[in-house]
Amino acid sequence: MRDGTRTWFDWCEWVLITGALMYVDQKSKNWVVGTAVAISLIAFFMYFTTYIADRLMFYNFPYIKSLRITRVLSVIISIAVSVGLY
Repeated sequence: MRDGTRTWFDWCEWVLITGALMYVDQKSKNWVVGTAVAISLIAFFMYFTTYIADRLMFYNFPYIKSLRITRVLSVIISIAVSVGLY
């Protein structure tokens, strides 16, 4: 439970900081802040996708015996879940 709570507040921190950067970007129209927002969103998306892929490794796809193909399908599903949650 403790690790889950820590992860939750880490994610909240990321979201709040990114939201604040987005607000400053909308008000200032500064390209430096816009670049920081873009980098933050890309990093958050990549982190979220990796987190899902690590925690929810999908196994036992029907008719698939290759571990490599299983990993690729797991990453594709993780990306799809991340995009859906984004």
